[in-house]
Amino acid sequence: MSSSQPAPAALSTPPPDEASTRLFLIESRAARLMAQSHHEVQHWVSEHTARTRQLAFLHALALGHAPPVRVHIQDLERYAPQWADLVPPEPHIRASLAHALSEKYILHRDSLPQLRAAVGLDEAVVKQAYQQSYGARLEKIFTPDLAFTHRLHYAWSALSHRLETLPPFWTAFALTLTSTVGAGILALPIAVSTLGPLLGIAAIVVFGFISMLTMAYMAEAVTRSGVIRYGHAYIGRVVADYLGSAGSLLLTLVLTSFAVLVLLVYYIGFSRALGDATGVPVEFWAAVLFLVGLYFLTRGTLNATIASSMLIGGVNIILILVLSALALMHLRVENLLYANPSLFTSFDATTLGLVFGAIVVAMAGQTSVATSARVVLNRDPSGRSLLWGSVAAMVVAVFLYSLWEFAVGGAVPSRVLAAETGTTIRPLANQIGPSINVIGSIYAVLAMGIASVQYSLALLNLMRERIPSPHKPVLLLPKGNARLLFHLRGKPAQRFQISLMYLGLKADEPTLCRFSMRVHSNSNSFEQEIQTAAAWDGKELLARLPELNATNIRLEFEILDATEEHARLQVATSLSLNYEGHQHIEKLLHRAQVALPGREALDGGATNVIAGERARFLLAYSPILIIFLFTEGLLLNHAESFTASVSFAGVLIVSLIVGVLPVLLLLASRRKGELVPNVVYSFLGNPLLMVGIYVLFLALVFAYGIFIWQDLPERFAALLVGGIILVATVVMMRRGIFESQTVVELIIDQRNAGLASFNVVVNGQAAAVNVELDYPEGAQHARASADNIPQFAALRALKFDLPANATKSLKVWAHRITREGESEGLPAALTVGAGDSSKTFDLRLADGQVLLPMTNAPYRLEIRPEANANGSPR
Repeated sequence: MSSSQPAPAALSTPPPDEASTRLFLIESRAARLMAQSHHEVQHWVSEHTARTRQLAFLHALALGHAPPVRVHIQDLERYAPQWADLVPPEPHIRASLAHALSEKYILHRDSLPQLRAAVGLDEAVVKQAYQQSYGARLEKIFTPDLAFTHRLHYAWSALSHRLETLPPFWTAFALTLTSTVGAGILALPIAVSTLGPLLGIAAIVVFGFISMLTMAYMAEAVTRSGVIRYGHAYIGRVVADYLGSAGSLLLTLVLTSFAVLVLLVYYIGFSRALGDATGVPVEFWAAVLFLVGLYFLTRGTLNATIASSMLIGGVNIILILVLSALALMHLRVENLLYANPSLFTSFDATTLGLVFGAIVVAMAGQTSVATSARVVLNRDPSGRSLLWGSVAAMVVAVFLYSLWEFAVGGAVPSRVLAAETGTTIRPLANQIGPSINVIGSIYAVLAMGIASVQYSLALLNLMRERIPSPHKPVLLLPKGNARLLFHLRGKPAQRFQISLMYLGLKADEPTLCRFSMRVHSNSNSFEQEIQTAAAWDGKELLARLPELNATNIRLEFEILDATEEHARLQVATSLSLNYEGHQHIEKLLHRAQVALPGREALDGGATNVIAGERARFLLAYSPILIIFLFTEGLLLNHAESFTASVSFAGVLIVSLIVGVLPVLLLLASRRKGELVPNVVYSFLGNPLLMVGIYVLFLALVFAYGIFIWQDLPERFAALLVGGIILVATVVMMRRGIFESQTVVELIIDQRNAGLASFNVVVNGQAAAVNVELDYPEGAQHARASADNIPQFAALRALKFDLPANATKSLKVWAHRITREGESEGLPAALTVGAGDSSKTFDLRLADGQVLLPMTNAPYRLEIRPEANANGSPR
């Protein structure tokens, strides 16, 4: 395909100063790593949202704009080991970089050991180069004394680093505990008041034990997931991999509904707690929380980190312990020994109306395991720390809940608690004194105020994914390395993907740019060269793919400027867009000093884009506004009930997260997982235990719909949710989600000097097979389930002989792990043979992954890595 349109005019912006360019690259990488750290603690960041944020960084990098996340000198210090490779060895350039840093930041020598090492500020040759260039000693760039605010920043940075580098067990423990113990604890004493304190504690312990089991289920399931460990994936991707489209849809419905209900709960709880403490109308406090949330949503982030989440959660736990201690000082034995007599005479199921839902909400920390897994598994790949840290956190949470119920139930009569429609704080304050209101208000702000912003962000992101974006990112494509990847939204990339790579200028007609467009789908795979001078529209290409409705898909790009080494494109597409090889942009800018265009040169139509983004934001924000207005209506009519709202959310939604989802994930992961944990407890997979937990939670949902709830809307909602769970489970079973799978993995880990290895897993277990390593000097043979591959750069082919087995599918995954811990598909050809037939796949087109049906027959696999000119993998 070619075009006769004239080439765009060359940009006249002069190349920037080399030190400034290097500092820009360093700041961009540090900002991206900071954003990843912020994402670690956000609720349910989807893969689409994560990719969108990555594109925002690449867009800024391509335009030479400041990164979308502000970087401080403490951040450069924290991430110095990760950006040190951007610093060249030449002393005079290091000296220039030191000068550029001193002009932009306040540098304190003793607080920057990692930065000093990365730039070489303690080396004599750098000091000499600085003296020659600037006529002053290099030590002059350091400030001897820091202002108080700067000292605070450095102290916080040091504390954050210490918390985020805790041993893996304690990291898993802290993240799980602080995510589990939240505002739901303020509803517990009220919810179980119909039982009595001691029976309430017994119910907490029973459901706590079940929650420990499902916590272990979730920990093992995510440990078996390669995309969690290597890909910075999120719980949605894990569910899609294990449970397919039906499970992914169920999770989306669950998370969206949960975010809506939790926001309603937090608006009510926050308003009642602050209103009871201050005497200011509760409607005012709801409006305050709404406006604070709106402020952070317009910023796009709360800037929470692992360290800040640990600290806030730790303060919350201390506050609960203080409140418990004050309540224990007013404990009365008759209150503690109270038991509802109707439980032993004429039992009424409606007595349990608030109990189950509130307890389940208090135990809801299972999804936090996926969050901590991305951090913990990098330090302890065995999965031991993740499993036991998460379970230990649940044990401590059950102890805290039991202590809280013992203290409050012993201090406040059950009949008083049962009549309360707000939080536990008011009846406790009436019994003990106004000091409870002060402590309770602080807890409400930390446990509900901050969490409401996090859930608002989660709901906003969920809504944004359903709304087409008007933004057209500008991206830089270095020749022959980086790729743009397009695939259908909500669909696995290995089933359909389009990749775009820049090939340089046409030799005999340099006004034309050459691109390689590769298409991979279930029905068709091909490669096409595109030649164009200014723009390209993919309608003709998409029309060749019968499985697509091309009329609803947009794929276009415009060339903004191009040289033999790079092309800068503005992309417009309705497909999901990903970028592979961002490190090559840094190398290109680092090596070739590519001119970074000014904002005015390439930001045409920015006003329309901003207007479009505002409209998209308002549309995505509308559910949050509706929740706020609904809450205000409840408050104005005095129809709100904090505990009833908590219990409603627990029965309908949280029961799936605590009980149903972990069972399904463990069942699927033990048959389809890519990795085998070093610690596996077989009793967790006992069919009676798993079926028992699944049936228990499902039966309780139906029990609320049939016996316990009396209002028709509530009964209908419970029966609907129970029906959805049943239908989704049946659909998963019919689609073979729980059938066994064989996984063959080839991995090159650039974090470990490019070490290559392979891994074979059959039905969730390591399986030794015959392996042949084909080198130019001859073949090497081995029989193993996993091993390192020596001299991978010289390897011509890696061959596996898979014996006949009963697995129903075969997954081949060839990928490399970048220095930043991200997974990229490996450029390689895969040949799969069974009997007399064979089929070849280009793994790079499928994101390094191919999933095929498998029969009970021997298979032979051959993976041939592509090589560049010097014989190393591209």
